[in-house]
Amino acid sequence: MKCNAFCITLVCISIWYSCIHTNNETDHETSVSGYESELKPLTEQLLNDPQSASLHHSRAEVHLKYKHFEEAEVDAKLALRYDSTQAAYALTLIDALFYQNKTRQVKDLLIAVQHRYNHPEIYLKLAELYLLIRAYQDAMNAVNAALKIDAHLAKAYFLKANIYRESGDTTKAISSYETALEQNAQLYEAQYDLGLLYAAKLNPLALTYFEHVLQAQPNDSSVRYAYAYTLQNLNRPAEALQAYNALIKQFPTYADAYYNLGAMYFAIAACKDLNKALDCFSTTIKLRPQFLPAYLARAYVYKAMQNKKAAELDFKWCLNLDPANTEAAQGLNELK
Repeated sequence: MKCNAFCITLVCISIWYSCIHTNNETDHETSVSGYESELKPLTEQLLNDPQSASLHHSRAEVHLKYKHFEEAEVDAKLALRYDSTQAAYALTLIDALFYQNKTRQVKDLLIAVQHRYNHPEIYLKLAELYLLIRAYQDAMNAVNAALKIDAHLAKAYFLKANIYRESGDTTKAISSYETALEQNAQLYEAQYDLGLLYAAKLNPLALTYFEHVLQAQPNDSSVRYAYAYTLQNLNRPAEALQAYNALIKQFPTYADAYYNLGAMYFAIAACKDLNKALDCFSTTIKLRPQFLPAYLARAYVYKAMQNKKAAELDFKWCLNLDPANTEAAQGLNELK
């Protein structure tokens, strides 16, 4: 592996949308307490009125909220048994089944009820399911059915954009995301995805979309990473360094940010600093001990610093992780 090649070997995590969840004991206890407090009054009311469809549906929604999907399925089915006219009850059952990966049952139910309720959300969920299995034309047909009922559904245009995007038509995807935002300017998922598409085209407009999302969701680490990475790819190193450092200050375990910082400190003349590059790659390795590119990158930093013994250890460790890695093998041979 040549140093020049390493300059452009950067990590970019492409995601639709993500958030950081904290799973600690305190959060768990709070969740259990909240679940029980919301469930108790509904259960008491159902003792007096066990055939109340609305009460069963309300309890199903509480089960869903706290990820008790089997219980949600039971209550949603009871709600539908006592009142089969409500599309909302069917939608709750569909969610409960979907979160249990019962996709066959979800599909059968959606097909069975789509004409009974003629509800746009039914068609949109069917579109999501078709998109999941990459049946793009079926997904598009379902979206269009929803739009016939309501032509101003932002979510429908958002789904249409995702269908175009996954099927490779980025031009139509961009157009549909923009239409979704015309219907709902606060649809931040659409702004984020537009940012990713424009970033892939090295279009600075991507930064504007990321900035809009960050104004509303300043704690979204994925958007902050995408923003910094776009600045890096647009050859704006000073701003990229500032964005990456702000990211790791807020999220000190974001390994990919350290890796990209290390790449910049190692390979970009305007911010070259071998010591900082070394620190960044070492931190990446602490956070992701099996991440081979970080060992390979650190080996080249050690080599540039004339620390052949340390470079040799890292190249050997790369080969330990991947015996067929030709870059590590070549680097090791160059040291010898």
